[in-house]
Amino acid sequence: MDQNFHLIEKYFQGKLDKDELQFFNEKLQQDPSFEQEFRDMKLIRDAVKETSRIRALDILQNAEANLTNQETTKINVSMKRLVSIAASLLIVATVSYFAFSGGTGALTGEEIVANYYEPYINLNSTERSGDIEIVTLSARAYNAYDIKDYSTSANLFENLLASEKSAMNYLYSGIANFEAGNLDVAKNNLNTVMNSFTELREQAQWYLALTLFKDGAEEEAIGNLALLSASKSNSSFAKDAKSVLIDMELTLSDSGGTGEIETYEQIPDTETDSPNGTEEIGLRKSQFGTVLSDDGFLFKYFNDFAIDGLNVGDRVEFIVIKTKSKKTLAVIMAKTD
Repeated sequence: MDQNFHLIEKYFQGKLDKDELQFFNEKLQQDPSFEQEFRDMKLIRDAVKETSRIRALDILQNAEANLTNQETTKINVSMKRLVSIAASLLIVATVSYFAFSGGTGALTGEEIVANYYEPYINLNSTERSGDIEIVTLSARAYNAYDIKDYSTSANLFENLLASEKSAMNYLYSGIANFEAGNLDVAKNNLNTVMNSFTELREQAQWYLALTLFKDGAEEEAIGNLALLSASKSNSSFAKDAKSVLIDMELTLSDSGGTGEIETYEQIPDTETDSPNGTEEIGLRKSQFGTVLSDDGFLFKYFNDFAIDGLNVGDRVEFIVIKTKSKKTLAVIMAKTD
């Protein structure tokens, strides 16, 4: 734990050498507990910075007012004091959030985005802003992302993807477009990561779910969260997906059901050699219809994570999502024949 802490601190301070930075990025992508620790520390640092800024401004404004009535005013607040204030406010905010989440009212999709969304950290070590000279299109796109100029970043990623179609570029393009309000582009690009690449799939599915919530497509968002939640992954994204379902007062079937596809549609309606195909790259590929369970229940299903070769009459395994009002939605896990 201490080693992780010191490694992350050196990263924030910009003191990692080239080999250490490579090790840091590999660990960040391969170790879910390290990634969660990094995100927690980043959240605290950001909150401390913002609270310190606001608190410092208040102090200066109060001091200026006091100067009109006093000959001298001493304004000297230590950084430790500011950090203490910020940490206290962060604790209050955290307690308030969990108290709200644990209440009787289920959170809406809009509230889920407000409570859970934060932009993903830049994992592209070769394209991180800092001492590097920002000259390439890729470096400019990632730098704009880092400084939260998401509109510029989204435009740069659009140009970059014309020549460099990678999972990482599609992921960050999706998030940049989410931030810029280009939700259709965000959905297409995040879905592309899930269906056309083997890496960064969980990250893409998590951000796709949040994009769908923001776009008002709640059932589609829930379907993606259900798949993440039902996975055997120990990542922060799978854990957050489970938390969101709890906050929305949704439950998953204890065991997967089996049945037969009754109706089936896919958009677009062509097949590719996923995850290495390129014909549909940049387009959202989804499947939907109805599935008849072996015990005679008909469920509507929706899948953003497309299953190759799925069609009417196929035997499938699925999970069922239930709400308090007993409405149900299925997510197809796999073909069984």
